[in-house]
Amino acid sequence: MIKPIMCQIQPSKDSWRWLFALSSTILNTQNQCQHLDDVAAQIAKLPDLSMILQTAPEADYRITGLKIARQPRRYSGRTSMRAKISVHEPMQPRDTDTALTFSMEGYVGDKTAASVTAFAWSAGWNSPQAWNKYQDKVGGRLKGGDVGVRVFDVMPRLEHDYVSFVVPQTPKSDLQTGQSKSCASL
Repeated sequence: MIKPIMCQIQPSKDSWRWLFALSSTILNTQNQCQHLDDVAAQIAKLPDLSMILQTAPEADYRITGLKIARQPRRYSGRTSMRAKISVHEPMQPRDTDTALTFSMEGYVGDKTAASVTAFAWSAGWNSPQAWNKYQDKVGGRLKGGDVGVRVFDVMPRLEHDYVSFVVPQTPKSDLQTGQSKSCASL
């Protein structure tokens, strides 16, 4: 009889955590970055990528003492999703790297920075229409500022082509040149 192999499932890690763990193992150094803000600070030391710090607020960003909710209030049916297992709701995972929380408990409103706005919701408005409440005018700019920063637009452009491939000319048929043969001449 074959016995099944039981493996302990480890929680998944963010890609930057794996890369820093690999780097510290290969270089035999201590990992200096504990949070995503630390990684952004390290990247910002490179002159071409210094604008990365303007892409989103830091992890300790709060509005009226609350993190920003990732889920809308209408997500309140999450208890019923697990009702057959237990009506007691498990604690939501904590996000130590961003200003967002993995739940609907948190700040929801128009004071949120545009770069961390997870959804649009306003009482009496459907989601696509709710964006109007977050704009200066209908179709205008977001009240919380621009969504982000284009980091790679400030970098110098390379003058050479990566691929120089020339497609050879193919002879054109009578139909492509507009010449068709009538049935009588066949």
